Amino acid sequence: MTNKAFERKVDRDVDKAKESLVTLHDDGVTALSRVYEQLAGDAKETVAARKEEL
Repeated sequence: MTNKAFERKVDRDVDKAKESLVTLHDDGVTALSRVYEQLAGDAKETVAARKEEL
């Protein structure tokens, strides 16, 4: 493999790794958003239930 071919392969591999990291980050943010929304919904329900008790 020539130096140019090796450099192109490394560049492609780095680009693929960057894309994978972006996807992983986006998936993590999406998962955290879902958890936050669920917790916020649970908190609102708890507050509403406590208000009714008072």
